[in-house]
This record gives sequence, C-alpha cells and structure tokens, in this order.
Amino acid sequence: MENRVIVSICGEEYTLVAEEAPSYMQKVGGYVDTKLSELIEAAKVGRTDAAVLTAVNITDELFKERESAEALRTQVKQYADDAAQAKNEASDLKREVFKLQKAGESSESLRAQVKQYADEAGELRRENDKLKKEQESAGELRAQVKQYADEAAELRREADRLKKELEAAGGLRAQIKQYADEASKARNEASDLRREVVRLQNEIDRFRGQKG
Repeated sequence: MENRVIVSICGEEYTLVAEEAPSYMQKVGGYVDTKLSELIEAAKVGRTDAAVLTAVNITDELFKERESAEALRTQVKQYADDAAQAKNEASDLKREVFKLQKAGESSESLRAQVKQYADEAGELRRENDKLKKEQESAGELRAQVKQYADEAAELRREADRLKKELEAAGGLRAQIKQYADEASKARNEASDLRREVVRLQNEIDRFRGQKG
C-alpha cells in the first residue's frame, strides 16, 4: 500500500509517495532538508546548484555505506570460513584422538600378552631346573640334559630378544605367536624329557635292584 506524505524542504512542500511508513518518509525528507539548507548557507549557491550538490553528497554517502557494508559482508564471510575450517580441524583432531585411544588399547593388550609369555617362560625355566635336578643321579642322561639346557638357554635368549623387540615395536604379533609356539613346543619337549627321565630312572632302579 502506497503512502502519501507532505514534507518541507527549504521552505517548499513536496508530496512523497512510497510504501514505507510515513514516519520514515518524514525522516528522509528532514534529512534532505537539513543537508540542502546547510549547503546553501555554507556555499552561498542557488537552490538548483545546492540541490545538485546535495544529491552528489548523499550519493557519495550511499556509495561509501555500500562499500562499508560489502567490506562487512566480506569480513563476516571470512569469519564463517574460519569457523568452518576450525570445525573441520576439530573434527580431524577428534578422529586422531580416537585413533590414539585405539592404539593405546592395542598396546595394552600387547603388553598383557608379553607378560603372559614371559610368565610362561619363567615357568618353563623352573621346570627345566627341576628336571636338571632329577637327572643329576642318572649319568647316562647327561648328554640329553645338556642338550635340553642349551635349547632352554637359547629359548631364554630368544625370549628376551623378542620381549625387547615387542617393547620397542607395537606391531610384532606374528613374532609373539611364533614365540608362543616355541614356548609350547619347549614345554612339550620338557614334558617328554621328564617322562623319559622317569622311565630311565625306573629302569636304573630296577637294574640296580636285580643286580643287588
């Protein structure tokens, strides 16, 4: 709906027709009247020249305001871009933290496996010591005991080497499995040797009993 408002500019009344509110139109008319009156008084020019100069000044103000608004929009866009970049960086950091947490969980599991294998190696050494004591009374089995002791020593050195490598590198699960297999094989061999010692000891005792 168009509104008609009569405004006074330099003593002359003008009818303005626009869709804006009457109060706004009065404000516009008052602004033009002030600028025109100031220019006429300061420049001592006629009303026509003053009107042209006033239009030029108001247009200059308009262009400057547009440039300022454009600069403000550019700055706002830059802020929005920076915010989007910061959001992406935050998302990347979250994913990196998640990866590090997963890696920490994997390392913890690996350390638990290493401890388990170290405990098994210790148990194997104790079993070997016990077996050596049982074989001290059977001189004919010393060669087998020495061979087993050498194998056990090699296994301990291999276990210590693997343990150091596992502590230095988190991705050696294949070597851990190999170590577990070797430990299992050594336990089986120890068990077989122990049964052999018992059997030979029984034969020696039986032989001594028959000889006596």
